[in-house]
Amino acid sequence: MADNYLQFSEVLANLTEPEEAWLEEQLQPIRVFGEKEYSEDDVPAKLADKEADWSGVRVLRDNPDHDPDWDALGFEYHFHDDNDPGGWGRHLWLYAEESGNADNVAWLVHKFLKKFRANQCWSLSYATTCSKPRVGEFGGGALFVTADEIKWQNAYSFIEEQRAAFGRKEAVYVSVWDDAITCRSACKFDPATRRVSDVEPAANQEDAESCSALTDEYVEVDGKQLRESEGIVFEYKGDNP
Repeated sequence: MADNYLQFSEVLANLTEPEEAWLEEQLQPIRVFGEKEYSEDDVPAKLADKEADWSGVRVLRDNPDHDPDWDALGFEYHFHDDNDPGGWGRHLWLYAEESGNADNVAWLVHKFLKKFRANQCWSLSYATTCSKPRVGEFGGGALFVTADEIKWQNAYSFIEEQRAAFGRKEAVYVSVWDDAITCRSACKFDPATRRVSDVEPAANQEDAESCSALTDEYVEVDGKQLRESEGIVFEYKGDNP
């Protein structure tokens, strides 16, 4: 039997008192009855034995992607002081030693930046490991957080993207305009998906821009002309190459 892990360790540095107070509040377990929130210790006696409408850590309540059946926070945290020159100052240490939930960390930091540091960004890298050297069960990734969005990248998707790129062939995209102007452009062709991509500008692109109708288009690959009727997918439609 083998165990799988998702591990990470990062900090939110140089916290002010209002920022720390907000983080403490967001990381507090709560129970919700109607629209009223109660900390675990402040639930009225008359509600103590009733099932809450929502329960969990406060920061997750407004997360549209949160699974209500998974109420664990998914990471550990501690507030610390680092007073060394160039250090982190008062900071929040966010970490997971076993089965971490990087999604929840990202949501917390996203909300934090939106409220306090709209012009800043934050990042976290994580490792996915296995207690036994099983093939395909080691990887990792990273997330990049701003006040506007959360971006992800992981080792598995990177490998698939590179594998797909490796399988694409050099080809030529041909477009015919008004039955008179023919444009030829270098492009990539993926035999597996039959998708034409990365179309370069044609040498006579200016001539095509004066035309009004695209009368034919195809991709030349391995000496063959392949068209949309044969399952070819062009990544754009109607634009001059």
